[in-house]
Amino acid sequence: WRFYSYFHFFSAIHWRKEQLTFLFFRSSFWKIDEYNEDKPQLLQIGKLSDSIWSELPSNMDAAFVDSLEVTHFIKKRKTWEFNKIELK
Repeated sequence: WRFYSYFHFFSAIHWRKEQLTFLFFRSSFWKIDEYNEDKPQLLQIGKLSDSIWSELPSNMDAAFVDSLEVTHFIKKRKTWEFNKIELK
């Protein structure tokens, strides 16, 4: 993937059950659908402010998904939680 060689992403998360990966860079994000194992597809490029991620700050320090499938975002000493179950 040449896409990866042009950017240094600050954070990334993977939703295993949905087979989606989200990459975050500054105030933008990318969504990769991994459902098709032969050819993962870059589905969406968007701004955090115009998405489900609108309350997140730009330039996050880290992100992870815990064992309860809650997504956590970290910037400096602050954290944000996102429960994807609320989307269903």
